[in-house]
Amino acid sequence: MPIMSINKFIDVVILDEINRAINVHKLYYLGFILVATAIEFVGALLDEDKFNADGKSAKRFNALINEYFPKEYREHTGKNSDTNLYKNLRCGMVHFFCPDVKVSLTHRKESEYYGTKHRELDGAGSLVLVVEELYNNLCKAIEKIRNDENRSKVKKPLSQPFLSVPEKITAKIHCSKSTPTSGS
Repeated sequence: MPIMSINKFIDVVILDEINRAINVHKLYYLGFILVATAIEFVGALLDEDKFNADGKSAKRFNALINEYFPKEYREHTGKNSDTNLYKNLRCGMVHFFCPDVKVSLTHRKESEYYGTKHRELDGAGSLVLVVEELYNNLCKAIEKIRNDENRSKVKKPLSQPFLSVPEKITAKIHCSKSTPTSGS
């Protein structure tokens, strides 16, 4: 059975499948679960522990945001932050299929209609997150990691074998690559 590298997994799952879920199929709510999980996955590249190591979720999620996302996100990663993205977005969505009330989820068209902006507080004091913006920031973080010449912060080689994939699926993967859309 062929083994997919981390780099190929990122291409197929994060840059193609999540992109299609959000930008083609308009699965905005599910997109938040996928993006939150992908942030943690990519954050795992920044430590030397195994991907399935226990007790690393918050550290990995916050590490990627603090190191590779725009600096405006950092205020939402501290343990004492009312709008902590790990606690209020990632944990809520992954464990309960629902974010904490301190986070307000939307998509670009709805945000424009209601006059809200990504990473700003709404009238109830909840942090507004626009799924396309969050996803685009994840894609830019991946690009920065790939372009980091010395890879001083990246502890796992992107060429590292990661996932066993049946032969027939591997053939499909090579033919189905699409690129993220910015939507702007």
